[in-house]
Amino acid sequence: MGRPPSKFVTDPGNALKPERKREDFFTRAELVALEQSWLQNNSGAGKEAFYRWYAETYFGIAPPKIGRDEMERVRQLFRDAKVRARKEGWLEG
Repeated sequence: MGRPPSKFVTDPGNALKPERKREDFFTRAELVALEQSWLQNNSGAGKEAFYRWYAETYFGIAPPKIGRDEMERVRQLFRDAKVRARKEGWLEG
């Protein structure tokens, strides 16, 4: 199923260092904000639609090829981002 989710994001400690932040990766805080923003702007679409959009947009997977494994990969990425964001105090609750 590919690399573990933590490999898809820049560590928060490196996010403010332009020479260390990968431009094609998001920080975990940015992932959480991206998901929240997308869901607010596409009310009623649901998380599955967001995961499909993310897989197509950022993983470059063609819509007909987005299967269960790809959806799970994206779901795990965002679950990991939320867990770590809560631990760091970026999210309430």
